[in-house]
Amino acid sequence: LGDGLSKDNFLESIHQDRDGNIWLATIGGFYRFFDEQFEPFSREDRLVSDSGRIVFQDKDGDFWFATGEEVSRFDGEQFEHFGREDGLANNLVDEIVQDREGHIWFGTIGGASRYDGETLRSFTTEDGLGSDLVEVIFQDRDGYLWFGAEDVISRFDGEKFENFFLNDWISNIGSIFQDRDGYIWFGAANYAIRFDGRRLEYFAVEDGLLYKSINSIHQDRDGYLWFGVPGGASRYDGESFESLTYRNGLVGFNARSILQDRDGYLWFSCWT
Repeated sequence: LGDGLSKDNFLESIHQDRDGNIWLATIGGFYRFFDEQFEPFSREDRLVSDSGRIVFQDKDGDFWFATGEEVSRFDGEQFEHFGREDGLANNLVDEIVQDREGHIWFGTIGGASRYDGETLRSFTTEDGLGSDLVEVIFQDRDGYLWFGAEDVISRFDGEKFENFFLNDWISNIGSIFQDRDGYIWFGAANYAIRFDGRRLEYFAVEDGLLYKSINSIHQDRDGYLWFGVPGGASRYDGESFESLTYRNGLVGFNARSILQDRDGYLWFSCWT
């Protein structure tokens, strides 16, 4: 891929900006893949930390960086930092998304926070959220916001939360995705779960998944569903699973995030 990215690094997430550049968040900092090179972004560029968790570009073109200490917004010229003193539920952020109204949502270990462009408002169990440990946030086609946590899934209609508490044998919802057929998928610590609006269908190692714990879910332009798991990635064609590991050339043992870029290439951010 080029030079500039350390081989001894843990890649947490991946994002493509509006110009087609690929961004990586790693425990060693943030990198932009540009002109066949990885360009680092760190404290020297006025980030609050060299540890990267999430990078995200919003509809206005601003970049958001979650470092584990605070969240930083970069408008192309200067950084603005947001922390607990500004209304963020917690400085440790695991998710950044933007809803259809343009609000920026942050999933943290202290609840979910919503930024309207001026102020932050946080939601916790006191507001009806099922858990304060929010690992993933996703908005479906109907506008509902879904929040995944250790033992509960919460759905928000803009006014109130509806909580779905998990069975004892299901835990840690770390990814949520809606496929082109409208099914909602949940990635748990022990299953991939498909929800058709009425019932749940479970997929496990016995069904062909490479590993039971799901880190990420992505659907490519051909309709295949990809599941990032410890050990590699599994591809689902609607009937069966096929897996990719280091034996197929995948670098790393834990696919944390999967992205298909505008040129059709699939990117896997892995721990090495």
